Amino acid sequence: MKQEQFVQAAALSVLDRIKSEYSSLVQFKTLSLEALFSSSALHFGTLTQHFRPHAQSERLKADADAFSAQYGAWLELSKHFINCAWYLYPSGDFDRVLTITKNLSLGFYLNDVMGRDVFTALSPEDQRASRKMIENMALLDESLTLAPDAHPLERANVEVLQEFKGISPASWFRRFLQLYSNHLNITHRDRNVQALGYIPGVPEYIDNRCHYAAVHHLVMWVEFSTGNFLDWEELAGTNFFARLQRLHWIVGAFPALANDFFSFEGEVIDNDCDSNLIMVTALNNPEMSLAEAIERSAGLVRDIVGEIVVTIRTIELEASAIRHIHPQLAAVMGLHLKGLLEFVQAAWVWQSMSKRYKRRESLWKETRIASMPVANPV
Repeated sequence: MKQEQFVQAAALSVLDRIKSEYSSLVQFKTLSLEALFSSSALHFGTLTQHFRPHAQSERLKADADAFSAQYGAWLELSKHFINCAWYLYPSGDFDRVLTITKNLSLGFYLNDVMGRDVFTALSPEDQRASRKMIENMALLDESLTLAPDAHPLERANVEVLQEFKGISPASWFRRFLQLYSNHLNITHRDRNVQALGYIPGVPEYIDNRCHYAAVHHLVMWVEFSTGNFLDWEELAGTNFFARLQRLHWIVGAFPALANDFFSFEGEVIDNDCDSNLIMVTALNNPEMSLAEAIERSAGLVRDIVGEIVVTIRTIELEASAIRHIHPQLAAVMGLHLKGLLEFVQAAWVWQSMSKRYKRRESLWKETRIASMPVANPV
């Protein structure tokens, strides 16, 4: 047997075992994600208890619904998840958050119709058509020029990108477009071991996960949502630069990796997808039980949450120390850190309440439908 075939067979064996263990575990135990993500130094619930979404949520929803319907990018489930924008950017200007919501609406539609956990179920013809359309979107340059025969979804994408471009600095839009294009390029393809031919290590998986979860450019939208753009060239000459770069990465990594818990049952149990943090942990440690893989993976999330809190506090203290010398920089930094903390809070609140992840039978306390009788959560 060739090495690639051996790896694929081993991955299928681990997947079957994890699904079998899940079937037994879900019958008598529920686990609290809030507890899994908390530590002795930080109870996760205290981080989010005072969070509130955008004050104009209903108006944002109506306008985003109309946009999605106009371009045929509407699924019935859309009503359960396009609201994440007004959770992630609760202090944002209405028009800017609406632009973000349109982009996310299109992204969710593409994910649910041709994303990594459903791509293999498409017919060969639909796979080719999907690849072609996504390739066209990913290859756009800053001119945002479309081919005459562009698909309506390509036109929707360019319409939204033009909105971003029109109300942001050129340097910001250039960085955003690069991240967004990379996200499109790697997301809509099969990321399972059967297609890769090898088992990715956990660090490699996390790096790719952050890109196809779109979190790097979602973090950039903290600046866009309020128009409070950082001058990264100016920051390059300060102590803030490296800390902020790291902070942006961990703030993005949190929702991406937390989502691997919320979506574990839909991706792994329902769709046999092994491109998930818990599964990748199990694949790299085949002796681990499902419970052990969950705990190991949750430990990574706990560490990230702790680092976020410490890093924000460190930058806050540094900004406060220079307030009398550089009041404008300190003020901009304060607003930016507030936006990043709101982003982290929202990533938890939205995922834990969204109907996108609710199930009648779930291993997680946060996603099991309340009417179901359950054991005491651990």
